[in-house]
Amino acid sequence: MLRLRQLDGGHSVLTLKGRATYREGMKIREETEVQVTDRDAMIGILNGVGFSVSIEYRKTRESWELGGAVVELDTLDFGRFVEIEGTKEQIQRAARLL
Repeated sequence: MLRLRQLDGGHSVLTLKGRATYREGMKIREETEVQVTDRDAMIGILNGVGFSVSIEYRKTRESWELGGAVVELDTLDFGRFVEIEGTKEQIQRAARLL
């Protein structure tokens, strides 16, 4: 999956998200990101090679550090979601604390 995310300050980030795998109760997904200074040009490039927008949404994110992990609360029009990022041990520790 490709995601083009617009950040505050006018910059954007293009992310390639690999397939999710599940190990020991955790979802693991490889991500590769690149900073994009011209979002409209990037959209033109993606359209030119055959990609098109399948979903567009707004999201608010709040982040905290807990037990060495980063805990993020995403609020979207269709729900709220929590993501914990870190090493396996950090994620497990933060999940227990939560």
